[in-house]
Amino acid sequence: MSQTAIFHYGSYELSLPNIDTSLVRDYNDRLSDFLADKSTYKIAIIEINYTKPELTRSQLHQLAVCNRVIVKSMEIDAAILELITDFDRPNFTFVLNGFLNISLQHATVDSEIDWINSTAFPYQHEWQEHTQNRIRAFKTKAYMFDVLYGLEKPHRKFVKDQLQTTDPAWFYQSPFFLTGSGSRNFLSLNFDQTDLWEDEIEISSEWNYQCRYLNREMRISQVLPFKIYKKTAYTLVLETWADNRYSFFTEKIVKPMLACRLFVVISGQYYLQNLRKLGFQTFDSVIDESYDLEPADHIRWTKAIEQAEWLCQQPQQDILPKIAAIVLHNYKILNNLSYAKVNQHAETFLIQHGCYRT
Repeated sequence: MSQTAIFHYGSYELSLPNIDTSLVRDYNDRLSDFLADKSTYKIAIIEINYTKPELTRSQLHQLAVCNRVIVKSMEIDAAILELITDFDRPNFTFVLNGFLNISLQHATVDSEIDWINSTAFPYQHEWQEHTQNRIRAFKTKAYMFDVLYGLEKPHRKFVKDQLQTTDPAWFYQSPFFLTGSGSRNFLSLNFDQTDLWEDEIEISSEWNYQCRYLNREMRISQVLPFKIYKKTAYTLVLETWADNRYSFFTEKIVKPMLACRLFVVISGQYYLQNLRKLGFQTFDSVIDESYDLEPADHIRWTKAIEQAEWLCQQPQQDILPKIAAIVLHNYKILNNLSYAKVNQHAETFLIQHGCYRT
């Protein structure tokens, strides 16, 4: 009988349908018991604790002796990147919500696109008719681009400054959100501006970044802004981060894809290139997307804005037919993305060590 022990910690669902669980000692999240186990083979699966990264670092130091350590992260930022490089070891596998643009020497890296999958799912499987009735993807609109700023960050402030002198009919812009304090005031989300928010949103009384929408609990950032899309033809995506070392894909990119829209992205270098690795298409047949290859931030963002401004000078009725095949392709790809990578890596390890169903 195989002697294999497993530890798993995090909010993901551990599902191992091809594994004979009677051959595995499952310690769940009991770290001390797992560390004391004397099994021949040991595998640990851990999701990064985003509010207490020091806890994750402590756990990983203790788990580093395992045969396999799978680390899942729905987020990527500078601190998480530092943790990844610190544990760049042959027995580590990192499953990330995006791509690294730097190379690790020893660890394995894979992608599981959580934000894209979780945002797309209800719109494609529960609210499809509701969505299709509202997006009006191939109708001309009053404004060219929507620009939804979110929290103020350097790349977003740069865009805001650059757009000050543009034609007011070109860009429909939201205000910045303001940081607040306390669990009930995490962000000031400009709820008094009803043209920014869908009428069906019910804000959580505990945390105003969480809401109930069409009978589903979700992050308010994952609600498609149909009112805004009704006014605008295209989207200028201002991603969460604009770091050249990685591409972090969030709900900000999936929302225009769900609404079958052209997008121009303000983010780090290779963002579009990495998006295409997932099977999506971008709009290099319509605009110059070489901005994606530019390493200098301000030059890259300026080039992206210039392409948006060029589109603003073209009749929408000329551009919309040119993007139809691309946006419909992307909508279809959203429904066929591979995920559950954590479970796949765990099953591979367990099968290699004799724990498979016969």
